Amino acid sequence: MKNIKWVLFFAVSLAVFGGAFMWYTKTSSDALTEKLTELESFVGEEDWRRADEVCDEMIALWEKIKFHLEYLMTHEDMRTIDVGIARLKEYIKIESKELMVEEMATVKKIVRYLYERERITVGNVF
Repeated sequence: MKNIKWVLFFAVSLAVFGGAFMWYTKTSSDALTEKLTELESFVGEEDWRRADEVCDEMIALWEKIKFHLEYLMTHEDMRTIDVGIARLKEYIKIESKELMVEEMATVKKIVRYLYERERITVGNVF
């Protein structure tokens, strides 16, 4: 009977921590995607001053959440997001709409992929 209590305790703990990580991954991914969408609108309008401000906000957000996500992400994905955001900042400086659109699509795809890859689905389990 004592062993069953420990197994139940560990199973519940695993479910709680797994749920917390899933929630954090989802909210982090959504927040970054929202910033990227906001950035896209300012780039589309060629409002480079506001695009720069939103990019700074996105950099601050990424720096805040990437520490917790490093346990769930590959180093390659983290590096791609880091480099992508740095490129976005530079493309804003040179006001290159074409390069911005391409890089935003890349970063957005990886950010969305974070949650999709980590959530529990039949496809991810088997």
